[in-house]
Amino acid sequence: RPDFVLTITGFEIFEQDAQAFLAIRPALPQAKLAAFGHYPTTFPNETMTAAKLDYVLRGEPENTFFELTQALDAGTPLEGILGLNYRGADGAVLGTPDRSRLKHIDELPFPDYSLVNLRHYSEFLLPTPFAVVQTARGCPYTCNFCVRSYGQKLGMRTPDNIVAELADLVDRFGIRAFRFIDDTFTAVPQRTLEICDRIKKNLPPLVWSCLSRVDTLDEQRVRALRDAGCRRV
Repeated sequence: RPDFVLTITGFEIFEQDAQAFLAIRPALPQAKLAAFGHYPTTFPNETMTAAKLDYVLRGEPENTFFELTQALDAGTPLEGILGLNYRGADGAVLGTPDRSRLKHIDELPFPDYSLVNLRHYSEFLLPTPFAVVQTARGCPYTCNFCVRSYGQKLGMRTPDNIVAELADLVDRFGIRAFRFIDDTFTAVPQRTLEICDRIKKNLPPLVWSCLSRVDTLDEQRVRALRDAGCRRV
């Protein structure tokens, strides 16, 4: 019986996500319901109305969520929390100014995979147990068929920080397969080569997948991806 339910919402399946929230509401009347992700960020009021949510966390959710839970615990006002949509006393949806992008993603803690059963998750053509890793946020390209989760500005973790997370997944959970969920893993050529080199030199054999673009790949990068364990792009 949680006090707070927070999830990212899908783009193509938003209607199903909204129906899930509508089913949760009567089952957990004491819980606050919130969503984040590209769709709620772009259409926060519509998302809150369709899914009868209490909150939408726009943009990068970590600091907004932290400040929101602190305010709820303390019973303090919400209007000073940037990047938040919430309901006023009359139920109307209110919004605060946007929150600036995180400057140093390395400062975020690694996800706590001990809270989930990793064997419930898998990636096509890859073995289990499986995990996902995000090395960068945003995408500099403007494909009209795609969703840039955090806009066009790239926020990137350092190769050392990325390898440290992978090593933690390997050592603690026996992970040997994962997916880089960056919008475009190969967006910065030299960084791609450096990450692949670190994986190859510092970790046991791994297999993984990533997202890319044809014009961000050349023979050198394709070979580097393969040699570091990439099996699907």
